[in-house]
Amino acid sequence: MNRVNNLNNLDIMKFIAAILIVSIHTTPLLSLNETISLAFENTIARVAVPFFFAASGYLFFSKISTNDKRTAAKSAGSYWAKYTKRIAVLYLVWSLIYGVYDIPHSYQEHDHDLLRAILIYLRDFIFLGGHFHLWYFPALLFAITALYFGIRMMSLSKLLLLSIGLYVIGMFGDAYFGVLGDDTVLSRLAIQYSEWFGTTRNGLFFGLVYVVLGAYMYERRVTVRYARPGLWFSLSIVGVIIEVVLLNQFIVIRDCNMVIMLLPATYFLFQMLLHKKSPNWSIDFKALRDSSLLIYCSHGMFLSLYSNALGDVKAHSLTWFALVFLSSLAMSLLIIRLRSSEKASRYVSVFY
Repeated sequence: MNRVNNLNNLDIMKFIAAILIVSIHTTPLLSLNETISLAFENTIARVAVPFFFAASGYLFFSKISTNDKRTAAKSAGSYWAKYTKRIAVLYLVWSLIYGVYDIPHSYQEHDHDLLRAILIYLRDFIFLGGHFHLWYFPALLFAITALYFGIRMMSLSKLLLLSIGLYVIGMFGDAYFGVLGDDTVLSRLAIQYSEWFGTTRNGLFFGLVYVVLGAYMYERRVTVRYARPGLWFSLSIVGVIIEVVLLNQFIVIRDCNMVIMLLPATYFLFQMLLHKKSPNWSIDFKALRDSSLLIYCSHGMFLSLYSNALGDVKAHSLTWFALVFLSSLAMSLLIIRLRSSEKASRYVSVFY
């Protein structure tokens, strides 16, 4: 494999994944057809976040994996500390930016009870994200840390099996909540958990399995190959669609973040990217990679701005998507451009 081409493929997919995440939050197809819009947002687009986790696990493990056991522990620990510090800084900086809106909103939402508003905001900051879409960062911090310490206690294969078990448990707080029944012991436990922690879409139940899957694919990168990974990915996406349709048909679901077929869909998407030569494009792949992160981080502010401006966004969903995405893209390119300036570099480097 040509590793440069492989990583370029990952950068391209990261940018596509950022677009898919914006589309989930703006429902661009809603003004065209409600059924198609719902199907797209709850099936194909849902592979974006799992891919981000898997890519993080793959790249993180590639840095700490070494055949020299004498230096492995020291170098791995140093890289883990550096990696988690960077993610923590990103999370804190963007949370402070969104906190200008979130903290007063929490205060008003909880009947001007300052203590309660602060406690709930702190809970959300730890488990749900300072702003609704920033949950990814604490989830990634937990998952990467669990991977780092987990491989010191068990093999990567066993850690993957454990994380799959946790994922299955987490599904009952998400897409498979209705399976627990009405007012049963398990459903009451799930409701109680939600009151305490908000969601199972977090680092323990959701992010961990994809981070470990990414690490597993790096470890098995030579032996695991498929003649037609694109075909298997397509079949997996069809499986996601069928699963979501059946779930909506027979039970009450909370969300579509955690469904069974997303696991093979993410796996085969990654295999397809790893074993295909990337397009011969004369572009800056690092800028593409950086812009995907900045689009993800910044699009939340434009969601609020344009939804207020457009009023009934359902009637203008495609316009809403275009405005949010293009504004986020413009901001990301501006920040990247400013980082190349010596004077502005140290001020904008904390954003990505």
